[in-house]
Amino acid sequence: MPGTSVISCALWSPLSRLHIPWKSKLITSARVKTDARDTLHLARLLAAGLIPAVWIPPQDVRELRALVAHHTRLIRQRTQAKNRLRSTLHRYNIVPPDGGLFAAAQRSWWEALALSAVEKLRIRQDLSVLASLEPLIAEVEEELTRLSGTEPWLSQVVFVLQVPGIGVINALVRLSAIGDITRFPTAKQLVGYAGLGASVHASGQTYQTGHITRQGRKEMRAALVESAWMAVEHHPYWKAQFERLSARIGKKKAIVAIARKLLVVVWHVLSKQEADRNADQAMVTRTMMEWARNKSTATRQGLTRAEFVRRELDRLGIGAEMDSFVFNGRTYHLPASASARLRTATAALSRMVLEARASTAEGTTALAASPSWNVRKKPAQRQVLLCSSRGIAPLPIRT
Repeated sequence: MPGTSVISCALWSPLSRLHIPWKSKLITSARVKTDARDTLHLARLLAAGLIPAVWIPPQDVRELRALVAHHTRLIRQRTQAKNRLRSTLHRYNIVPPDGGLFAAAQRSWWEALALSAVEKLRIRQDLSVLASLEPLIAEVEEELTRLSGTEPWLSQVVFVLQVPGIGVINALVRLSAIGDITRFPTAKQLVGYAGLGASVHASGQTYQTGHITRQGRKEMRAALVESAWMAVEHHPYWKAQFERLSARIGKKKAIVAIARKLLVVVWHVLSKQEADRNADQAMVTRTMMEWARNKSTATRQGLTRAEFVRRELDRLGIGAEMDSFVFNGRTYHLPASASARLRTATAALSRMVLEARASTAEGTTALAASPSWNVRKKPAQRQVLLCSSRGIAPLPIRT
């Protein structure tokens, strides 16, 4: 709706509101539509408070969304080029060689195919497109990984990464779409925002549910389904859920249901800033390690990989008892967790208090047995350390 989009921006500017055109049925379904009539209808709706508002993302969210969209376009172009090359092989019944079909080492094999000049031209250009896209995609993914280690995303990525099937890029896709999790009071609203909620027709005695609405953030919906397939393949809990659902409604509907459940989990862990109750500690540790070594994320923050993993596990509140883990055949030793260090310090202070009290009791007994003890003397003030939840404070002891 080109006319109303301009009007809506004009109305939003002084009132900090931006209306959703497809919800303004009074304008979109009008038989006579002019700018003057649209302005009048919008003014009346605004005066009555009937213009639906849309959340306006801050600058960092807008930039991340733009970068995610750019990454998606590059991936789509690479997929299209590969599909064109594969279709050429199918068209001429050519058996591809073993190994990576689009690796640089296979370039000579493609050029040596006995095809017409036109087909060879298309193959050369598609290969050139692939060669030019690879460094561009790598550069964008490096920037996305860098952003994952900076605020405001650093404190949020760790809670999304613990969910099975989600990597760093996938987590940033979700966070860019969600923006501020507090604008979704319930998980049901976030599900509707992603277009994963079921369509409903309820009237009188009729109540029917249909397919998902597919309204909302398309990129988040695709990322959720992708992570759902990974979760049901590698995580025992989600695998059992998928098998139970697929036996009843089929695999296609079951994987969409798993994607919806994963989004509900994302809402809970982001809203409550806590660990997933079904999280596998070993899998979460490996995911944190992959994040630490990906594009030197830990090194950029001045941490070793083990220190980075420990910090993120402490943020989640899990793995306090872990002292080492194995990754790619190598054993990494984790530093003590924050909770373990606190328990050690508390125990040490408790011992100090007990020793101080014991020494005070011994001194009092010895003083009472001394012949020079004078009851008229003012009692001396002695101090011991008192350890409490509020800290350490001197405690006067009369002797």
